[in-house]
Amino acid sequence: MAHDLFAWHASAWQWLGLLLLSSAAAALALELARRAMRHRGAARSMWLGWGALALGSGLWSAHFIAASGAPGAAGYGEALLAATTLYSP
Repeated sequence: MAHDLFAWHASAWQWLGLLLLSSAAAALALELARRAMRHRGAARSMWLGWGALALGSGLWSAHFIAASGAPGAAGYGEALLAATTLYSP
């Protein structure tokens, strides 16, 4: 059935992990953006860069948690996981 392809059967721990990870990433990114507003020039760029890294890392990590609960999940080896952290189109 086509609708089963999109069904995500996650455990309560996966849901909790996603919620905590997403909340922490968003809170950290907002805090770093707040710090960026207090600065000008290179310091502002640094804070915005750290905020972007924090938010991007949180989203990237949430992707792998969610993918592990997807039906037919292929799983990820350490080499592939390391490669995706280094390559960004």
